[in-house]
Amino acid sequence: MLRYQIIPVTPLQQNCTVFWSPETNRGGIVDPGGDLSLIRNFLSENDITLEMILCTHGHLDHVGAVSELANELSLPIIGPHKDDLFWIEGLLEAAEMFGFQNVETFVPDQWLDDGDKVEVAGATFDVVHCPGHTPGHVVFYQPEDNVAMVGDVIFQGSIGRTDFPKGDHQQLINSITKNSGHWVKKLLLCQATDRPQHSGRKGVLTHLYRIWRSVRFPKYLLNVVFGKIRFTHA
Repeated sequence: MLRYQIIPVTPLQQNCTVFWSPETNRGGIVDPGGDLSLIRNFLSENDITLEMILCTHGHLDHVGAVSELANELSLPIIGPHKDDLFWIEGLLEAAEMFGFQNVETFVPDQWLDDGDKVEVAGATFDVVHCPGHTPGHVVFYQPEDNVAMVGDVIFQGSIGRTDFPKGDHQQLINSITKNSGHWVKKLLLCQATDRPQHSGRKGVLTHLYRIWRSVRFPKYLLNVVFGKIRFTHA
């Protein structure tokens, strides 16, 4: 079983996730959008050696520090789906607009497709392509731990915004409900465990009920809580 820790980064407080094996202290990081000093301190304090960087999608607050961290630690960059290339190519313009420092564009060492698997820290993550928030958004799901890194597909109290270039609200709903909710069930398993900890159960359930009424989500959605996950040490 891996351990997981959320590190909120950037002024937008985006949830970067560090995960690692307690046996080897080798791990990976998902969506290092910025504030590398916080990430470096956490890695040093816990003696964690990163093996790779995983990216859920190409928005600035999720990948703003990817290139710097990859170059600093000689790490491969895995993901997102290639349909987010235009977001990565536009990072410098976005950084200037929002005042982010030390941002560089990059080309991932591996683009991801639906059904791919990523092996890191002695574990295997399933890749689920979930377009809508962005066209190349992916989710990383670890079945043994029932943990998923969902990026901006779903988070506490809402679902991802779709008013960005190439965003599509119906496509996002389809991503969540495709295959009769197959990948949704996986995420629900993640949310139903005692790990990770999260808050806002009533508000999220209310929101999900409204979505279910409008798009006919499967009823099991009402039994557990989606959310942008805040992990604690297990």
